[in-house]
Amino acid sequence: MAVRDARQAYAVLRGMTSADGGMVAAATTSLPERAEEGRNYDYRYVWIRDQSYAGQAVAATAPGPPLDDAVRFATARLHADGPDLSPAYTVDGHPVPDPQPLDLPGYPGGYDRIGNHVNRQFQLDCFGEALLLLAAAAEHGWLDGDGSARDGEVA
Repeated sequence: MAVRDARQAYAVLRGMTSADGGMVAAATTSLPERAEEGRNYDYRYVWIRDQSYAGQAVAATAPGPPLDDAVRFATARLHADGPDLSPAYTVDGHPVPDPQPLDLPGYPGGYDRIGNHVNRQFQLDCFGEALLLLAAAAEHGWLDGDGSARDGEVA
């Protein structure tokens, strides 16, 4: 990957990250995965698995703010929700709302919809990916005593 491509990818990831450290999976809603399938999804949420992947990728290359953000967001959710960890959250750490229609036309072949049924799911992989994220951060000395991000301070 060229340096320019890496910088552009980094800028996109930073742009998709909220002030609370949550990185949305996509900036879209009401787009079908396949045309004429009749199913639409709202991915404007922070998926713990994807947040962990992004943090691990940054840790593998050059630790920086996206690693801090990923650790901060994931540990906040783990501390708050423990065994009830949800697969996804809003960018400010709240539960994802139930799916509901919008009064908009939607994408051709789909329909208008916001929210996601993920709010009623349990996905065990979230815990494993979060542990891998914390391990990657710990390798760089980026955790404090309770497993939270050190706000970018490298030990």
